[in-house]
Amino acid sequence: MAEPLVTGEDVKNYLRLQDSADAAWLQDAADAATDYVNSLSHVDATEWDYRTRTGAIMLAGRLYSSRNAPLGAAGFDSMGGVISARTDPEVARLLRIGRYTPPAVDGPIEVE
Repeated sequence: MAEPLVTGEDVKNYLRLQDSADAAWLQDAADAATDYVNSLSHVDATEWDYRTRTGAIMLAGRLYSSRNAPLGAAGFDSMGGVISARTDPEVARLLRIGRYTPPAVDGPIEVE
């Protein structure tokens, strides 16, 4: 398995950007997504599976793209404003966050 790290190049390829003057912001988004995913209690920070890596790349892509829509307005079309969704269910499923978080027990279980 590849290193558990998302790079700016991964995000650039995912978003199909030809050339970006924002290479630093691409890497910042990749670093933020990597840090967030590694903070999840159910993720092993030393070895990611393909689902976790894909979810992290998608999350980094959303972080990068949201810089143009800080208030949620992604743009305008013939019908008016286009609103950016606050959450992405595909990212949540891949990273097992939100409503897709696996059940867990906090603390030791005592059995008599």
